[in-house]
Amino acid sequence: MFIPFVMLVALWKTCEAEECTEWHNSSYGCHKLCLIPQTFNNAEHQCKNLGGNLVSIHSGKEDSYVFDFVRKFGATALKYGSRMVSPPVWLGLVEKKNYSWEWTDSTKLDYMRCAECSNLAEEAQLSNRSAAFCAYMETYRPQYRRSWFAKPCTEREPYVCKKKDC
Repeated sequence: MFIPFVMLVALWKTCEAEECTEWHNSSYGCHKLCLIPQTFNNAEHQCKNLGGNLVSIHSGKEDSYVFDFVRKFGATALKYGSRMVSPPVWLGLVEKKNYSWEWTDSTKLDYMRCAECSNLAEEAQLSNRSAAFCAYMETYRPQYRRSWFAKPCTEREPYVCKKKDC
C-alpha cells in the first residue's frame, strides 16, 4: 500500500513540474512560469516547494521583464479569439488583515502598479469585507498591458515563481 502511494506522489510531482517552464536567470533573479491555474495560496506553496516565492517586482524595468517573460513563455496557454495569448498571472502581492499590501517574500513594497489595490483597501474598511484580495498581472488585453489588478485569492490563475539564484 505504501509503495503505490509513493509512486503516485512521484508521478504527480513529475506531471506538475512539466506544467512549468525551466528557471530563467536574469538580473532580477530566477523566474519560472507555471501554467496550471492555482489559488493564490496554492501557487505560493508550489513556489516555496520549488525554492522560491510568488514573484515580487521592485521597479518599472523588472515589471517589464516579468511581463515580457510571461508573454514569451505563456503565449500558448490561452486562446483569445483566433490567436494564442498569454495568461494573467498571480504576483506575490497579498492584502493583509489591516488592508495593507505586502510581498510574500517579505521584501519591501517599493513599487506597485495596482491602482485599484488602494481603492480596495478603502472599500474593505467601509464594508468590513473579510475575503482577502491578491494581485495579478494582466498580459494579453492591449488596453491593460502590464497593469496589475486584484481579485479574491481563492480564484485560480497561472503564476510566476521567483528565487534569488538559479
